[in-house]
Order: sequence, then C-alpha cells, then structure tokens
Amino acid sequence: MLISADQIKQQFEKVAINMSSLPIFNPALRVDTLGFDVTDEINPEGYVMGVLITPWCMNLMLMPKGELRVVKEGDKVMFTFPSGIYEFISAWDETLGHYLSCSLFSPMLVFNEQETALSTAREVLTALFKAEHQSLTDLQQAKRAETARQQTDAAEQSSKVANHHVVSRRGFLTAGFCNESER
Repeated sequence: MLISADQIKQQFEKVAINMSSLPIFNPALRVDTLGFDVTDEINPEGYVMGVLITPWCMNLMLMPKGELRVVKEGDKVMFTFPSGIYEFISAWDETLGHYLSCSLFSPMLVFNEQETALSTAREVLTALFKAEHQSLTDLQQAKRAETARQQTDAAEQSSKVANHHVVSRRGFLTAGFCNESER
C-alpha cells in the first residue's frame, strides 16, 4: 500500500501534539511535506522520496512503493545518489508502515519561519542529484585516503622491483665496489 504525502503529514501532525512540550520543538514551524510524487523520475527504484518537515526535525524519507524488502526496524541502509552515499534508518509506524529516513536537520531551531524550512527542503532535493555537492563523511574520506595510499605504495613497490637488478655473489660480498665486468 502506497502512503501519500497527506497521510505522512497527518500522522506527524498527531506526533507533533506530544512533541510540542519538548525543548527541541520549534513553534515557528509546522509539519509539512515536499515531494513524495510517485511519478517523479528522481525516486530510487522501489521507493517514493520526499522531505518531511516537522518542528523538531527535517528528514529525507523513502516510502516503499510496495512491500519494503526485509529490513528490521533500526537497521541502516545505504543509498547512493550523485551527491554521495547516504545512510537511511529503517523505521515503522502503525499508520505509515515501514519507511526509511535520513536525518537532515535536528533540532530545527535554526529555522525562523516555515518558508525557510521549505526552501531548504527544495534545495536538498535538488542538491541530492548534483555531483558537485558531494560531501564525503569522515569514514568515506578515510577510505579514499587509504585507497590512494595503497595505490601509491603499490606503484612505489612496482617501481623498486622494476629498477632492481640481480647482484652477483661477488658484487654482494664487495658491496658493489667490484667492476661491472666482474659481476
């Protein structure tokens, strides 16, 4: 069963009632959604993507078009977009069922008005598909640096092997001070 943007909004409006007394709740904001268009070509295969804005967080969400592949609640799933690799956490809600969520902002206290939050959500959906916005995590940077170091080490080792010549016993014993003809 495909969940609509309105259903997501309605469910999180109910959650907002309980969240409103917490210090992370920003009263200048309200629950809203952006995206979640089933016909949108940007959707990853098998999912409908959008941004959920609440007074306490902004999340990129993936709602399954059908049954979500077997992912336990709380498990992490990586998705690759042109701007990088993103970690989504599997969640379950009684009304919405299973979905995947990637935190964008939490808390939302940096936003003074709803329109700024909506504008940011629009920019997120655009930037997600632009490689020039790639921002690697510390782990991804470390892996790339390690790969580059290994490639450099391998190239240096290969160069040493290529420049290595066989030393005769006499050359070894005389520490290389013998004539070339004596080798």
